[in-house]
Amino acid sequence: MKGLRLTFHEKLPNKFDRKEYLKTAKELGINSRTAERYITLFKTKLLDYNYNKFKKIIGSITFGVGSFL
Repeated sequence: MKGLRLTFHEKLPNKFDRKEYLKTAKELGINSRTAERYITLFKTKLLDYNYNKFKKIIGSITFGVGSFL
């Protein structure tokens, strides 16, 4: 599961909206409900969010023990 979340995050453009992330999720075989859950998780540390507009926080992914993804 962690690999799929990471792939989803990597495939998202730096700036996107709900329509774009749902399109990306569909391309990866992720259903819309799961994509919504992933975006909710990402909003806590990996995305800036402002009314249906998202922006990746570059350099925020850490790997290893206690990594977010």
